[in-house]
Amino acid sequence: GNLDLATATVDATSTDVYLEWLEGEWYHIYTAEQLRKNASTSGHYILEADLDFADQNWPGAFATGNFSGSIQGNGHTIKNVNFEQTKMDAENTGLFGTLQAGSKIEDVIFENVTFTVKKGFNRAANYGLLAGAIYDGAQLENVQIKSSQLLIDSGARFASEDYAIGLVCGAGKANLVIGAEISVA
Repeated sequence: GNLDLATATVDATSTDVYLEWLEGEWYHIYTAEQLRKNASTSGHYILEADLDFADQNWPGAFATGNFSGSIQGNGHTIKNVNFEQTKMDAENTGLFGTLQAGSKIEDVIFENVTFTVKKGFNRAANYGLLAGAIYDGAQLENVQIKSSQLLIDSGARFASEDYAIGLVCGAGKANLVIGAEISVA
């Protein structure tokens, strides 16, 4: 409305305001450091800029945890992530250890990611660049992986012969939204 300064009256006494509520705790992320500091396997993140991890560590909670949250990438890129398998007793390892049913990652590009499984005795059952395991009910929409690599050190040893290694995920599947795409370049 407008305020008439001479009479101190308002010509419109009400204004309609429309809101859309998001359930849970959401973080607007502008830097790699913000994502690292606020990393929670149940968190919800909206990327507001490209994130460069050249000088930041990828969140360990993501790499070996059971991610049940969401990332709305808004077409932004997460780049220059370099991480190693250091938790030898983890069952699933990748950018995300496990993508749980209900988790959602959409409209994000992962670029120049290097994941190295180091030498030593590894218990992990599943390794994948994106996730060690993706459970039925996880949603991936318009996710791209570009110029990235998964490296297995020649001295790596596994606790059993029952393990899986894959570029996208070691084990599991995701329910893709119709018309969605996961691409690896």
